[in-house]
Amino acid sequence: MKKLFFAFAVLSITLLSTQISQASHSIGGELTYRWISGNDYFVTLTFYRDCSGVPAPTTLSINVSGSCAQNITAPLAFVSSAEVTPICAASLPSTYCNGGFLAGVEQYIFADTVALPMACADWVFSYELCCRNAAITNLVNPGAQSIYYESTLDNVNTPFNNSVEFVNLASSFIYVGQPHQLSFAATDIDGDSLAYSMTAPLGAAASPLAFNTGFSTINPISSSPPSSLDPATGIFSVTPTSIEVAVMAVMVTEYRNGVAIGSVTRDIQINVTSQANNLPTSTGMDSTNSFTDFVCAGDTMSFQLFAHDQEPGQSASYTFVSSLANSWFTIDSSGLHEVLTYYWAPDSLMVNAFPYEVIITVEDDFCSFYGEQNYAFLLYANYCPAQIDVWPGDANYDWVVDVVDILPIGIGFGTTGTTRSNASLNWVAQPAADWTQVFNSGINYKHADCNGDGSIDNTDLVAISQNYGMSHNKTQQTGGGGIEFYIDILEDSIVAGGTVNVEIHLGTALNPATNVYGVAMSLSYDEFLVKDGTTAIDLSNSWLGTSGTDLIDFTMQDDSVGQIDIAEVRIDQLNNTGNGLLGTISFVMQDDITGKDIITEPFTVTVQSVKIISYDETDIPVTVTSDMTVVFQESGTSGVGDDEGDDLVLFPNPGSDHLNIAVLADDIETILFYNNLGELVKTLQPARQKSVSVNLASLPAGVYFVATQSTEGKQSGFTKFLRQ
Repeated sequence: MKKLFFAFAVLSITLLSTQISQASHSIGGELTYRWISGNDYFVTLTFYRDCSGVPAPTTLSINVSGSCAQNITAPLAFVSSAEVTPICAASLPSTYCNGGFLAGVEQYIFADTVALPMACADWVFSYELCCRNAAITNLVNPGAQSIYYESTLDNVNTPFNNSVEFVNLASSFIYVGQPHQLSFAATDIDGDSLAYSMTAPLGAAASPLAFNTGFSTINPISSSPPSSLDPATGIFSVTPTSIEVAVMAVMVTEYRNGVAIGSVTRDIQINVTSQANNLPTSTGMDSTNSFTDFVCAGDTMSFQLFAHDQEPGQSASYTFVSSLANSWFTIDSSGLHEVLTYYWAPDSLMVNAFPYEVIITVEDDFCSFYGEQNYAFLLYANYCPAQIDVWPGDANYDWVVDVVDILPIGIGFGTTGTTRSNASLNWVAQPAADWTQVFNSGINYKHADCNGDGSIDNTDLVAISQNYGMSHNKTQQTGGGGIEFYIDILEDSIVAGGTVNVEIHLGTALNPATNVYGVAMSLSYDEFLVKDGTTAIDLSNSWLGTSGTDLIDFTMQDDSVGQIDIAEVRIDQLNNTGNGLLGTISFVMQDDITGKDIITEPFTVTVQSVKIISYDETDIPVTVTSDMTVVFQESGTSGVGDDEGDDLVLFPNPGSDHLNIAVLADDIETILFYNNLGELVKTLQPARQKSVSVNLASLPAGVYFVATQSTEGKQSGFTKFLRQ
């Protein structure tokens, strides 16, 4: 029987374990899994050991937990160990691993088959060991903290899923003043979309560790410029400014059809030291700064990379190239610095809207500890028909005119090419000569010249507006992924006739959206609750840019069906990084929303689709959250009642089976509970008591809205309650 191998790799100075009372030997690691059959998985734990610390365990066990079953303890067997110190051959005998005095690192692998008792949507594989290295400088009281690794699995919705696996060994040494590119890149044998994000190192399940002043989850190392993680490639860029011992963690989340189905986190300790050596470098493709390219299925792509080292007499060599189907490479080592030629010949089965990632590592021959640098290349495999006509408004040639067509206008803004003969805005296929410029997706720039005048600019938006919604037999493709994109309705409840204010946000302070060039979204809302002609959209405060200066924006709304499409795209060929507001929308509610005595209606703003890109057209994965409020009204009135439920205090909130209510008004006769569909699900008469305890065991988990009704029949505003 095929078995699932689970390996855990540790790259931090300390590792927490119930088997070892004190362990200052682990410097990082991760847990991965592969599906075997049924609910059997082969789990692998890989960790990297500081050879100057206590010995590594000979056996260990991991914990497996989920809401569907009791915790499971699963033993893993020792598989292998090897020294992986980044050191020259002449100095290798002098490392601590070999009884010497130089720093040394070993990789240990433990693995075995883990039989899960059932399918569950929230399995967590975890390993915990005490304690972390007391010399760590970016954590509070590190010597008293445990080290904890976990990976997650949803084998209800994806019963055959395999986790990601990191393509590089974890880095443990970097140098002050040197610009480093550390690779956290991973591969997924299922072909799922991957998103990389910084996450807090843990000391136990759901127990993030506190950082010392000046450090944070996204800034774990003193660096100038500040460190950053590319969410599309997993490359962590950092230029350290001081000697430190730092801990950081990176989570790789895999998405299938826009839904997160699993994750793996690598927690590593990095030693920042001084080193009289400049790191080697590599060019981009064919001596350029380009790291992205496309090829038509059936054709062969090739490019050359040139290694370099500025230290006199040192050589630079290519030591690692991650694998990609139908690819191969050659290396010319005849000179001091190597030249790598890479080839890729994708077939039609490899055509994908998402890029394939290739990681290439270059090393110098400095002794004792050599320098290395990692580079990520994004390669697209496209279907390239022999003849493509232009459909006015379909700027990205996905066979439909929609809000996403604004994005290529921003990328190609200001570019000129051949005018289109007999051009019009009519929705018909129009022959057009190819321009010399091609988007990274493989689509020719001529499609973004929507009006055919030979220039990509604001006037092309007219064709998109005129033909909006038209298609020629292809549906839109959407993705998913990690940066938070969310709707925030500022009012928990609103009286009929009142104004609902909605904010559109991208990124958070802890997880900012990096390298964003454009965003396109489709939102829907409950049109029957909104007064005709009252919807107002304001994009003037977007952090992405300033309209008319470095950005163009576009809106299209249809009040008859409750849909709003919005696009914002920069026009200066420069990405932006940030978080916060992209825009606001306000709606005025109908004065009379129904004829019932006391009614509530949920008003929801839903994200139907969103596409976010960098200037190189890389899709940036997002996690989407919609929001809702409740509109309430008494019969025969235009929204009688207060806008907020100020006559009640609910605690704890969020809560579970039991809820305490402090009653602040004297004339309350009834307390009413509504679900998020506006349905009355529970009532309570407090009988003039100032404190009431309510049993909510009969109500399912979810969002509820609590209101009061006075002795005169007047209903209050709502207080939101989250039942966990």
